Amino acid sequence: MNEIKDEIIKVECELLFAGEQGCFYLLSSDGVLKQLIPDYSKLPFTIKTKENKIHDKPIEQAFYEEGVLYYVDADNNCTGTGRRRTKKHTCLIFPDGWKNMVR
Repeated sequence: MNEIKDEIIKVECELLFAGEQGCFYLLSSDGVLKQLIPDYSKLPFTIKTKENKIHDKPIEQAFYEEGVLYYVDADNNCTGTGRRRTKKHTCLIFPDGWKNMVR
């Protein structure tokens, strides 16, 4: 686990969300999911990180809902990971930019 101290990290972020255990997560466009774990036991507080490469293709869009992280890659494949097993779906892109999942 890495510790961040007075460091600014430049990342192309697709999504930043709060998880269920008091942690935060950052999903970058290159498919890396970074867990940000704040340690409030001392001041100034620190943030520890864990990284996990979850996808090999560029991520174009992502959202988090009810414990499931959904992301759409450059090939327009939508994947949901989380409480349930990983599932892949095909997404439709409409002219207004919204993507709808087809199950």
